Amino acid sequence: MSHIETVQVHIADLEALKAACKRMGVDFREGQKTFVSYTGQNRCEHAIHVEGVLYEIGLVDGQTKVKSWNLCADLDYGPGIELKKKFCRLTDTGSYTHNYENLMDAYAVEVLKRKARAKGYRAVESKLPNGKIKLTVYGAN
Repeated sequence: MSHIETVQVHIADLEALKAACKRMGVDFREGQKTFVSYTGQNRCEHAIHVEGVLYEIGLVDGQTKVKSWNLCADLDYGPGIELKKKFCRLTDTGSYTHNYENLMDAYAVEVLKRKARAKGYRAVESKLPNGKIKLTVYGAN
């Protein structure tokens, strides 16, 4: 059975999310007002699109004091499974989570890099042998 699932992840920095989408090779569609799922068109404020995948991820109002967005998608049916493979983590049992860990990791790195730069620091990113990302922040020049 297919259904839309909303994950409350608190996306507050759209520029960082755009950069995270770029690093993952997907399109951030600012201002797109609907996203595609099994049930058709669903309302959103922005969307994330993966080339060649029919379904999309919608960013919906996070209903917080500070403007933020939650992620909405149909991850359990047909094309939604491709979204799950791209954005969610594979567990030891061979199934995928529903928490967008891959996207959130990329977003976290971009948020930290932006914050460091805003304070005049230099942020250098490297990948560790275990696949994790190391972010080193150096003092202002």
